[in-house]
Amino acid sequence: MDRQVARGHAAQALCAIIDNDGTLFTQDFRGRKTPVAKFTRNGNPINPLTCDTATQAQAVLKAHRHLGIVMPVFFEAEMANI
Repeated sequence: MDRQVARGHAAQALCAIIDNDGTLFTQDFRGRKTPVAKFTRNGNPINPLTCDTATQAQAVLKAHRHLGIVMPVFFEAEMANI
């Protein structure tokens, strides 16, 4: 998705979620999720949660940079613990 469109979705979102297949979503207060980006390594989609903690931290920082706004970023696998 175009970065400007992703930032528009981020302006209306409460949080960002990284899905189990490496897709970055924004989620609004009604629970609607909009896919805005995909995490890849060497052209292949990855789930940053299966990588080491440094890669997970980089994924969160890249999500903030792509969205252009600082908001909570969660991994979908961790949502049950919130």
